Amino acid sequence: MEFAVQTNGVVAAPAAGAIYWFALFVLGRYVSPYNWCLIAFIASGLMFPLALLLQKPTRSNMMVKDNPLTGASLAAFINMAVAWPITIAAFHTAIALVPLALAIGMSLHLATVGWSLGLRSYLVHPIVRAIAVTALWYALPAHRFTAIPLAVSAIYLVTIPCVLREVAMAREFLKLRM
Repeated sequence: MEFAVQTNGVVAAPAAGAIYWFALFVLGRYVSPYNWCLIAFIASGLMFPLALLLQKPTRSNMMVKDNPLTGASLAAFINMAVAWPITIAAFHTAIALVPLALAIGMSLHLATVGWSLGLRSYLVHPIVRAIAVTALWYALPAHRFTAIPLAVSAIYLVTIPCVLREVAMAREFLKLRM
């Protein structure tokens, strides 16, 4: 709970995710699937710097150093990184799978983040996201490069207030404990 309060639930990261995925939604309307994939791959590397820029407006602190749970960040990153080979293979063999693989793969770190912060919202987010994007992948095959990014962006936007509510509850609990 203290880590969640110290970091304000690291809400700068889902804010950056919402922006990234909304940009992919817009791109999906104007560029080819091939170009969408290339841009999505390259731009994914900009999400962390964007989250760092969003720390101040979101009152989020992603760089807490004096908490033992800070080390969970590496495990979270590894969880996400191991999904990239599937996404890259899809790009070379079945490009229509890329939005699905990317949407699910880029959420795999959130369970570790949720555990380290003690926030259920980050545990629920990847489950809801996987179900939603899989359903959209099957239901709207002609719109995979727009519907999936729009859904992921929206799920992030719903997750942020849920995280902030949990952080506020943790803050109140910690005040009562003192």
